[in-house]
Amino acid sequence: MVFPILLALLFAGPPQEVERARPDPAPLVQFPLRKGSRWVYEGEAEWTRGDKVQSGRVREVMEVLAYLPGPEASFAAVVRGFPLDLAWYQPGRKAAISILVCRKGRFYQRPSSGLKHALVHARILLADPAFPTAQEEDPFLDLPLAAGKVWGTGASREDGMYCWVVEGPKARPFTAPAVARGAAFQPFTAVYRTNPDHMSLDFAPGLGLTAFSYEHHGTVARTQVRLVAYHPQK
Repeated sequence: MVFPILLALLFAGPPQEVERARPDPAPLVQFPLRKGSRWVYEGEAEWTRGDKVQSGRVREVMEVLAYLPGPEASFAAVVRGFPLDLAWYQPGRKAAISILVCRKGRFYQRPSSGLKHALVHARILLADPAFPTAQEEDPFLDLPLAAGKVWGTGASREDGMYCWVVEGPKARPFTAPAVARGAAFQPFTAVYRTNPDHMSLDFAPGLGLTAFSYEHHGTVARTQVRLVAYHPQK
């Protein structure tokens, strides 16, 4: 009886390891950029055409077209309709495709000419251990957020200019009729000020960007949008 058992074990080969799904990196939990997820933003904009200032309603849909995991919990998401692209809004514009790369909790945006280009470029960025370099633009987000947190080129300045400054969590959780009713998403506001303009974003961990505003201090260009609907990955 023992011999057949030993023979079976001999020809069975080495034990097979059970493949386990890797847990989501913490920044992905806070900003759920999973393929198929959609955020709908609505608001108002003002723009200058010739010598006239015009205004109108704005609607932008951010959709994750692809998600690419990288080494050391980094990842990239290819999105269409990134809200920060609404700065200098002009009617008739088409939603652009962007690459959002997260490394060590910091999120960087790179423009792209199309989906195929974005997928190739995202893989290159994830494989490059030198990304981001010192010459990269400031990340638009640095997680986790906390009141008073500062990041960016001007982080060492005393006037709070040319860097992102977290002004603290809002007093109440974010609410919208089509956004996870009953969920307690606590938004933070981060502001980036320069001499010619300023912009701000609201970010709720677990939900993502809930608002964005931009204002130019010279030629009239203003945009303000708010999240009105969220459709997570199915």
